[in-house]
Amino acid sequence: QFGSYISEMFENFTEPVQAIREIHRVLKPGGKALISDLRRDASSEDIRTLVDGMGLNPVNKLMTAATFKFVLLRNAYTGTEIEHLVAETGFATPEIREDNVSMEIWLRK
Repeated sequence: QFGSYISEMFENFTEPVQAIREIHRVLKPGGKALISDLRRDASSEDIRTLVDGMGLNPVNKLMTAATFKFVLLRNAYTGTEIEHLVAETGFATPEIREDNVSMEIWLRK
């Protein structure tokens, strides 16, 4: 049973622990939640590879890479930080699946 999905915006919550607690509160027993977001610890090389694959012109490539590095990843979390946040809620240890620049955080009630 899947109950909640947050994508590419978790880093914008001012009270992330409270947000995770609220997800826990509204999920039915046995329900799952998925948070999909960027990884702050993504390497410059991984960001460059992602942006290069977007088919952008050189100016847009530069602007997009800068946006990732100086804006989007700035407030993102690492997997370890997410584990610490989740530990303060009613959820058990999350399952975290990482790729080069993003991660999926699976929570089960």
